[in-house]
Amino acid sequence: MVKKLIWAGAWILVFLFATPSFSQTMGLNDGYTRMFGISARSTAMGGAMVGIAEGIDAIAYNPAALALSPNSASLQFQYFPSSRLMVNEINEGPQSLGIIMGLTQKVLRDRIGFGFLLNVAPSVGGDWPSYSSGTLPLPMGFGLALRLHNTLGIGIAPASNLWIRASEVQLSVSQLLGGILGVSIGAPATDVNPNIALGFSAEDTKYAIAVAFRPVKYLSLGYVDIPLTKTRLRIPIVIKGGGLVDDMRSIMLSDISSTPPIQQYGFGVHLPIPRSELTLAWTRQKLGFGDLYDDLYGDYLEWSDPKLSSVVSVGYGPPAPVENVTVDRYGLEYVLNLKGMGGIPNALSQRNSQLAVRGGYFEWKSPYPEELWGTRFDSDAEIYSFGLGLTFDRKGKSSLERPLAKNQFAIDLDLQYLDLEDKDYKLAYDYWGNPRSPADVYWYHTEGEIWAFGLQFSWLH
Repeated sequence: MVKKLIWAGAWILVFLFATPSFSQTMGLNDGYTRMFGISARSTAMGGAMVGIAEGIDAIAYNPAALALSPNSASLQFQYFPSSRLMVNEINEGPQSLGIIMGLTQKVLRDRIGFGFLLNVAPSVGGDWPSYSSGTLPLPMGFGLALRLHNTLGIGIAPASNLWIRASEVQLSVSQLLGGILGVSIGAPATDVNPNIALGFSAEDTKYAIAVAFRPVKYLSLGYVDIPLTKTRLRIPIVIKGGGLVDDMRSIMLSDISSTPPIQQYGFGVHLPIPRSELTLAWTRQKLGFGDLYDDLYGDYLEWSDPKLSSVVSVGYGPPAPVENVTVDRYGLEYVLNLKGMGGIPNALSQRNSQLAVRGGYFEWKSPYPEELWGTRFDSDAEIYSFGLGLTFDRKGKSSLERPLAKNQFAIDLDLQYLDLEDKDYKLAYDYWGNPRSPADVYWYHTEGEIWAFGLQFSWLH
């Protein structure tokens, strides 16, 4: 009991320090994890995990499953032996090693489940948004679940967005001109407010609400919903005119983190076969990038309204157009019990060892339009994956001797292939006939592929 209370206290501390960075590691949100997964199992099965998630996969794909899966600790390494995604002859693929660490634990007679993960994503070349690891520096994730019944769990993955707010900044006209020209004009200004006081405050909440339902041993279901959230940088500025020139007020706005509304649902069918089990999984993701664009564009119209612009100047441009996306993911897993099989070493046979073979596929559909918009381009891709896993008891004792214990160790491998279509993009032009892309970009061409290899060690208890 004392041990579990210590675990509970530790998780509360983890929650307090981890929540500011939720949006960057949730597999539901982050571009990197949408492509490459959170664990070797989820990667190998194409991310079709909403209905069958366990361990740290539950944090990323279905927090409610934390109440129905075993306690675990895991460490994964992800390496990219070949990463060639060429955009105008610039490689924008992952360029370094990725590391993912995770912990899950159940307390209060296993009725409450906690989960925490840290994702150190590899560096990414260029400016391909689908593979950007996020805007905030500490990629963490946290999940909390309640077991209502042995077959039903509900969960939430809460977090606070980081808003960067500043007190009013006052500048004189001479100081403003001096800053632009790089020279000193007149005497030093005395009416400049020195207390800019940039800081952080939690002003809105980002969260995912999830349900995991496993009515029978042969079927598992899951559903996850994430509402639209926005995090914005606001800096009010007053330019002190003096004399005949009135004070001019300005607000600088910048969207630093926005999450589209996301809905995920899926199922897993578990088919018993002599000495083994076959799992077929499917997940559908509805990513509301278009809904987010409509909301942000509405903000732009509000801030650019003439009634407001006559009073204060607001620096806030229109967002790049994007569309809603639906992605279907497919995965399978075949688990073979090695106990008692011929040719299997006794060290494995006596430890309830199991061998897993996995496969997966999904087609990523980019939210960006077919034509080039700035440096944003359509990045449709097909992803194929394969994996192997070996699980066995950490101690040389059978489950019959300790039926309530699940002290196991697992080694999982995954291999993933991502193919980006070879494509030329036409430029989008504004009302005056000027290309919306940078002036030095008159054509855009994409091609390439990624090979990703993952190795994961897990401790189940």
